[in-house]
Amino acid sequence: MKETTIYSLKVTSVKILLLFLFIFLINVFNAGAQQKKVTGKVVDALNQPISNASVTIKGQEGKGTITDDKGYFAITASPNDTLLFSSVGYGSLEKKLGTENTITIGLTNASTSMNDVVVIGYGTMARKNLTTAVSKIDPKTVPQAANNSVAQLIFGRAAGVQAIQQSAEPGGAINVAIRGRGNH
Repeated sequence: MKETTIYSLKVTSVKILLLFLFIFLINVFNAGAQQKKVTGKVVDALNQPISNASVTIKGQEGKGTITDDKGYFAITASPNDTLLFSSVGYGSLEKKLGTENTITIGLTNASTSMNDVVVIGYGTMARKNLTTAVSKIDPKTVPQAANNSVAQLIFGRAAGVQAIQQSAEPGGAINVAIRGRGNH
C-alpha cells in the first residue's frame, strides 16, 4: 500500500512539473511571438524620402530609431504598439501597428513649426532646447539705403555685437566683434 502511494505521489509530481514546464514554454513562445521587426519608409507629400525622421513607440521613452538618408527605418515592436513619426518641418503622425510588417508613412509640411527652429553654426536646434542667447535683426527695421556691407547692416541692431566705425568717411572700415570675439 505504501509503495503504491509513493508511486502515485511521484507520478503526480512529475505530471505537475510537466504541466508547469508546458505553461512556461507557452508563455515564452507567446512573448517572443508578440515582438516583430517592422520596416518602412517615411516620405513627404511629394513622395520624397525624409531623412532623420524620428520613429518611436508611444509610451516607451527611449525606444525608437531614425530614418536613414533614403527615409527607411527598422524597429522591433509588438502588434498592439502605436508608432509615432515626426521630423523638423513636418507634422507628427501616429500609426497603430496591427499585423503589418512593412509600412510607408507620409508626413505633411508644417510651416508654422519652423518658427521654433534656430539655425546655429554647426546644425539646427529647437528653440526650446537652446541655452545660449540669440539675436535677430528684423529686416523691416533696416533702412533700404546706406548699407554697403553686412557690418553696416548689423551696426547697432543686434545685441552682443560690438560694431566700431574706424573712420567717419562713408564706406569706412567697421570692426565687428560678436560677443567679444575678433574682427569680422
